[in-house]
Amino acid sequence: MRRLARYVLRRRKPPAEPPGRPKLLIFDFDGTIADTFDAGVTILNKLADEFGFRALHPKELERARDMRTSQLMKFLGIPARKMSRIARRGSEELHACIHSIQPLPGMPEALRELQALGFSLGIVTSNTELNVQIFLRSHGLELFDFVRCSSKLLGKARMIRSVIRRQHFRAADILLVGDETQDVEAAKKAGIRIAAVTWGYNSRRSLEAMKPDFVFENPSELVALLADGYPIRSA
Repeated sequence: MRRLARYVLRRRKPPAEPPGRPKLLIFDFDGTIADTFDAGVTILNKLADEFGFRALHPKELERARDMRTSQLMKFLGIPARKMSRIARRGSEELHACIHSIQPLPGMPEALRELQALGFSLGIVTSNTELNVQIFLRSHGLELFDFVRCSSKLLGKARMIRSVIRRQHFRAADILLVGDETQDVEAAKKAGIRIAAVTWGYNSRRSLEAMKPDFVFENPSELVALLADGYPIRSA
């Protein structure tokens, strides 16, 4: 018995240190940096007939903002097997109007300030790299060390794990910034922290239900968190 106790004590891991200030900030693109909400709804409804699902009525928008991605798919009758094709077609449609898409209010200033503070910046998105790069060039936001793209709408956790391997960052050094419940899910699966923002697609209520590390109402709050010495009390 005494021998077993000594073995257990030797095997016991030391308590984990609390996470500190992140080194890499990964941003979602649509709804977090770029104001693609209206264009996205228009494109979604345009693709409804092509892919055989129900269009989203304007009166249903607020209800839809409270839904997780899987719930919205069920609500509109979108089979999971079609999601990758729908995402690709959506990106193609967005390409036609990408020059008219504007950054969300306060984001250009926030991104420049975060870069000046010494953070590495990256983008992980289901949009295309071409769309993202055109947008960044158009708005003088070529501030990012990398852009990772995948048409698999629910494959963001896999992309984040790839970033951890390729960029040589520890999971504890990364903070994901996103506007959707699927961003919170992806961060949790990848073992990184998540700052959920309410200026994009999902509502604050739906984001808080996912228990992210932080919830922000505007970009200046995110900058204040990181500039004042991280961490502060989570949401």
